[in-house]
Amino acid sequence: RAVRKMLHDVVTGHVTQAAVPGYSVGGKTGTSQIPIPGGYDEDKTIASFCGFLPVERKVEIYTDPRLADVLPRDAAPHVPVIAP
Repeated sequence: RAVRKMLHDVVTGHVTQAAVPGYSVGGKTGTSQIPIPGGYDEDKTIASFCGFLPVERKVEIYTDPRLADVLPRDAAPHVPVIAP
């Protein structure tokens, strides 16, 4: 329950674009660098958001933006589109 509350707090406090009216949504953001020969691409990152709803029942929804050049909050708006 504590982890679910923390993941719910992510959506209510930080990634509000993932909110779905009428549902309690939880989620986790993430970013990673893209490996290239000799290191990592300095100009690109992969941004992701893993969301689930309702928080009480742990129904899971995943989004996977392939090469987002922006922060994970830009992946979150996909959750309301997928959720219904």
